[in-house]
Amino acid sequence: MRRYEQVVSYICKRIEVGTLKLNERLPSVREMSKRTGFSMVTVHHAYALLESEGIVKAKPRAGFYVARMPVSLGTFSDGPSVKAKPKSAPVASDSLNFKVMASWHNKELEAFGAVYPSDDLFPRRKINQILRQVLLRDPKRSPETDAPEGDPLLREIIARRATQRGIIVRPSDVLVTGGGLQGLDICVGAMTKPGDTVLVETPTFFPLLDALKRRHLLALEIYSHPISGIDPDQFSHLLNRNQVAACLLMPVNHCPTGVTYSDDAMRAIIRVATSKKVPIIENDIFGGLSYQQEAEVSLKSFDSEGYVVQFSSLPGLAPSGYGISWIISERFHTALLEQKFFTNLFGGDGLMQRSAAEYMSTGNYDRALRNLRDTLRLRMQRGLGLIAEHLPKGCAVSRPSGGFTCWVRGPQGFDAISASQRALQTNISLAPGPMFSPTASFRNFLALNFSFEWTAQRIDKLRAIASLVRPADAVFLEA
Repeated sequence: MRRYEQVVSYICKRIEVGTLKLNERLPSVREMSKRTGFSMVTVHHAYALLESEGIVKAKPRAGFYVARMPVSLGTFSDGPSVKAKPKSAPVASDSLNFKVMASWHNKELEAFGAVYPSDDLFPRRKINQILRQVLLRDPKRSPETDAPEGDPLLREIIARRATQRGIIVRPSDVLVTGGGLQGLDICVGAMTKPGDTVLVETPTFFPLLDALKRRHLLALEIYSHPISGIDPDQFSHLLNRNQVAACLLMPVNHCPTGVTYSDDAMRAIIRVATSKKVPIIENDIFGGLSYQQEAEVSLKSFDSEGYVVQFSSLPGLAPSGYGISWIISERFHTALLEQKFFTNLFGGDGLMQRSAAEYMSTGNYDRALRNLRDTLRLRMQRGLGLIAEHLPKGCAVSRPSGGFTCWVRGPQGFDAISASQRALQTNISLAPGPMFSPTASFRNFLALNFSFEWTAQRIDKLRAIASLVRPADAVFLEA
């Protein structure tokens, strides 16, 4: 987290708890510089940013004063607002998914719709340094010499770190895969065959929907509430009434809602799946991004019979393109390894795996991860405060427990797809709600990525997004 962001967070927190009140004077730039140890330039930059947001105002020769109190956000009710679809159906997707994902690589766009954290969060220089050292140590290494299951040291480290979350597995139960969503695709391929039905929570991590569609699988939706996640009773009901080959769940730091299931809910879900002998593919790629420092448990933590196949990755290790992912499974390890053989047995990423192992074996990884969690928490807190100022009445926003996305419900009549198309015309990438549903539901919802540094330009873009969140007729009249 940058120094000026720490100053901004400190001031906002004091306003929220009431130790800085409306029209009260902020500590002077010089005083804040002495208090924090940061330069006066850094403090002034933070105050100027707060002023640009309207949180404080500057009075000539008098200093900075609190201009307004934080705006409270609308929240979701505890009860269900979307019913699960009663029948399985083909996955619906169109070119919008491709346009949104392609926009993440366009540097001219503000990628508020991205499903990966901001690139500036990662210690790229340190990662490149370790990779160079590994290359120099073994310049003639051939990919054909890499173990099919993955680098032995990395697998040992992954198994050892899993114990911090209550997951007791052997290194031989770990299968290292390539970056991106290759591991998730291997899980789906090993657990299903064309024509099978997969239970999918909705809203869901939308890139996996393309994997289901490519494999000609049917999706059965179960609603994931933005406060509590899926209902274990509804989960049991759907498994009793349908022939389900596998379940796809993201119970920790869910994308896009940011919710984490309760321990009781996880236990109940495991009991049902185990009794039905239905495997659960647990998408845990953001499981390490909880805002609290203690490691979150997961579905795999409560799995004693091996029916949970956990797919995960290394948050805080590297930005997109450097990624390493893995699968943990005792019961289905052979099937997963066979699927990897058909997908890409020798991925040629052995050097990256060894670099990851060496990086994780030092304190650098833990420090980077702590910094990443703190920065994401503050940036999310800041983004929620900013968006609350401009959203119209009738909106609701989720309160993430981790990760970097929040789930926004617009007013009745709001068309998220139309808003996304309009936003692209102004160099803003959004992820409309229908992208997160196999049946293109959630027409008046948006997912927003708040992992980016809050520059003045980005704040202006967020205000522009909020101005689009209104009923379709209002948008049409404005146009």
